[in-house]
Amino acid sequence: MYRTLYFRYLNHNKYSEVINLLYDGAIIFFDHNQHNSAADLSLLMVEALTKSNAATTEPHLEHVAQLFARLRPDAPERLAFLSAALRWSSSHPSLHQKVALVLWKEKNYSQARYHFIHSTDGNNCATMLIEYHVNRGYPNELDLFIAQAVLQYLNHNKYSEVINLLYDGAIIFFDHNQHNSAADLSLLMVEALTKSNAATTEPHLEHVAQLFARLRPDAPERLAFLSAALRWSSSHPSLHQKVALVLWKEKNYSQARYHFIHSTDGNNCATMLIEYHVNRGYPNELDLFIAQAVLQYLCLSNKSCASVVFWTYIENHPEMVNKGPPFLLPLLNFLWFLLLAVDEPRSAVFTILCQHYKPSLARDPSYTQYLSRIGQLFFGLPPTSPKCRGPGGGLFGNLLSSLCGGGLGDDFDDEPEPSTSSQQHQPEDLD
Repeated sequence: MYRTLYFRYLNHNKYSEVINLLYDGAIIFFDHNQHNSAADLSLLMVEALTKSNAATTEPHLEHVAQLFARLRPDAPERLAFLSAALRWSSSHPSLHQKVALVLWKEKNYSQARYHFIHSTDGNNCATMLIEYHVNRGYPNELDLFIAQAVLQYLNHNKYSEVINLLYDGAIIFFDHNQHNSAADLSLLMVEALTKSNAATTEPHLEHVAQLFARLRPDAPERLAFLSAALRWSSSHPSLHQKVALVLWKEKNYSQARYHFIHSTDGNNCATMLIEYHVNRGYPNELDLFIAQAVLQYLCLSNKSCASVVFWTYIENHPEMVNKGPPFLLPLLNFLWFLLLAVDEPRSAVFTILCQHYKPSLARDPSYTQYLSRIGQLFFGLPPTSPKCRGPGGGLFGNLLSSLCGGGLGDDFDDEPEPSTSSQQHQPEDLD
């Protein structure tokens, strides 16, 4: 009867009706355990989809997947049905994914992996591979299972799927406390981002930050992972900010500060500096903690964040007696005037400021280096050459000769810890 109706509908080009009729008939036969008849109608339905050039809509793909799931795994018609369906859909990734889920449920891991590789479902692929390994593999083969899937994705130039698979695999490894394997996949994920020239989208940046947070602080791979991620992202401010938040949570204030300075998050930077000073600093270093951050932001031409970090710190620090301006601490007055000066840059004003606050600026030798850079960036002053260091040498060298005598070129070194002690500080690289 169904075949008669099939040909009758086809003769009248009623393809939509015949497709629905065959699907409904196949389901009825399956429900009544008439598997041979159900298999015949399933094959006829795919044939109708092909002859009518039916679009690969989600309902059609879902119907095909449902019929595939109802066909017995050992039925000879099942392979013919799947082959015909994939030809009709031009191997649509969604159909591969639905078939993979069916095969995974049947514990047919090998075939499920094949179809996951041709889908875009890296998340379920990674979870299935873990189950595959646990049920069928040896204890030390899990990396191999992931690697095989990655290679197959790469053979199809599916970089997006590779990236998702590596991320999902790393998270699963972390969840199972397999930190070495997780670290390996994390490094591979950044390598995949780099080789595929993946855009620095928010999801990618968030995934990188999540993996960084899961890597142990003392793991040797952590620094390599972060360095590679920053190279891939061209030191994206958002990645710096996310990394800074992780390090802040770990109470690694010095490194958190470095990354906040290279971000655009002046608010959190100021809040972290307050906590840093309260927990690790001396009372008389209150102004030094914020001075370094303001000067470093300005050295990176980030006037907006320099202003935000200054005022947020001033307004929220519990030990700030006078919220100003003017302030009781001369160094805070210098920073206030400097932030005003960079908005309407005049070299004479900058020169007078540096001369007037020379005793306060002398508290930290690194300030001379930062001010040299700021003078170049905002006030048109020339770089300080080695010949100009010390008394009597050059305009800016003379201006700051009593502070330290060295200039700062395009690259500048390390950021020292705030301190009022007489110890010399080795600067950290800010660039």
